Amino acid sequence: MDSRQSYTGIDNSYRYVSAARLLKTTCKTFDVIQGDVSVENWSNSIRNQQFDAALALGLLHHLDDASVCNLLEGLRPFISSGGRLYTVDPVITEASNRIAIWFAKNDRGKYLRVPLELEKLFKKCGYTPKIELKQKQFRIPLDTVEITAASSS
Repeated sequence: MDSRQSYTGIDNSYRYVSAARLLKTTCKTFDVIQGDVSVENWSNSIRNQQFDAALALGLLHHLDDASVCNLLEGLRPFISSGGRLYTVDPVITEASNRIAIWFAKNDRGKYLRVPLELEKLFKKCGYTPKIELKQKQFRIPLDTVEITAASSS
């Protein structure tokens, strides 16, 4: 990692945050915050920062629609002009095979959405999303939806 980069991570698990704080890193700034990004005003713990990239990997399918909007709306002011939000989550499509469907349904996430539902959520929360469906990206047959989103405002 380039020493000019900075990283801020947020997780609601004390155990994960504690483990992350023990990591050695060459980032100029490395901060891990314990917080719940699904609640309103979660972003109050982030001050005066701008991010070129924000990641939400395997997260959205664990959150209901209101919680996804809390995450997206709370994050939007911190994404720099020209910055992007990247997300990846499991998805079930007409092309998904039985094993991919099984993996998606047996994950702990209870909010699997079709790509159109995700697109509507992102637009509602002030983003312009680009959505890509991917198959067989991992060692297991799991189909995913990858979203690259820019702030609409």
